[in-house]
Amino acid sequence: MKRFLVFLLFVLLIAGSLFTYWRYYAPFAEGHKSGVLKDITLSSSLYKTWKGRLSGRDFTFAVTDPELADSLQHCTGRAVVLHYYEYHGSLPWRGSCRYIADKVLFVGRP
Repeated sequence: MKRFLVFLLFVLLIAGSLFTYWRYYAPFAEGHKSGVLKDITLSSSLYKTWKGRLSGRDFTFAVTDPELADSLQHCTGRAVVLHYYEYHGSLPWRGSCRYIADKVLFVGRP
């Protein structure tokens, strides 16, 4: 009986780890979004993260790279094309957003 419980605990631990990886760390989509960058702000009460918005479809995204966030601050009001990853779930240290921008592909004139 003890051996069965240890095995069951091991299986549950592995299943929980796989589910956590699938839900929060494995992107299920990636793509490009274009629009005018409305704003990018550093906000949150516990984890300070960069969040931005594109006009048009009101696309909200998070930025984990401080250098990318700095370059996006200079692009406010301009047309941009962002490359992003979409995750099944959001994490507080990733901005509580399912969309994480990792590159700026194009910046238009103001």
